[in-house]
Amino acid sequence: MIGCRKLHPAGQTFVSSSRKKLRRPYIDRREDLFFDAVMERVHALLSVSISAFRQNPGKVLEEARGEPVAVFSHNRPAFYAVSPELMAETAELYDERQLATLVQSRLKSVKRAVKVSLDDL
Repeated sequence: MIGCRKLHPAGQTFVSSSRKKLRRPYIDRREDLFFDAVMERVHALLSVSISAFRQNPGKVLEEARGEPVAVFSHNRPAFYAVSPELMAETAELYDERQLATLVQSRLKSVKRAVKVSLDDL
């Protein structure tokens, strides 16, 4: 993989493709405070630097095999890259959720509905 990193299942440490652990933020155990680090939740198992992504974005998505990829800029997620298939699935799920919300709201007003036969139309 070209520069892709996989998150550890616990989501705490990055493990690079060369199996070299990257530095974790300093944690003061006495007060449980983080110093010089802002923790952000990453919503992808794969990540890549923005410079590696710029070199060959198609290769990064191909190596991700349909999984979303977090693209990092200055050690923070800048954006997420997904395959067209995953984007289509996500859009379909979003549309279904919107439709389900509409159906639920209309089911609440079913008592006010007026019966109509098809012959009357």
